[in-house]
Amino acid sequence: MARIVIITHEYDTFTRRRGLLLRKTSQFQIYDVMVELQRRGHELVLQQGTGSGRASGDVALLHVDRTV
Repeated sequence: MARIVIITHEYDTFTRRRGLLLRKTSQFQIYDVMVELQRRGHELVLQQGTGSGRASGDVALLHVDRTV
């Protein structure tokens, strides 16, 4: 399966813990897509910023928070 890197802004709070079991959730739709891709066997890596420690993968998706 593919290794997919999701690149977010370095200060973006992409995920948060919520609920009684403190499950990870996100306000962004791409998070639901990520969960489905993981369910199908793909490996996902969340890369915050483009600084040091860059993750390698088969494909990279850039996530831009445009909410107001």
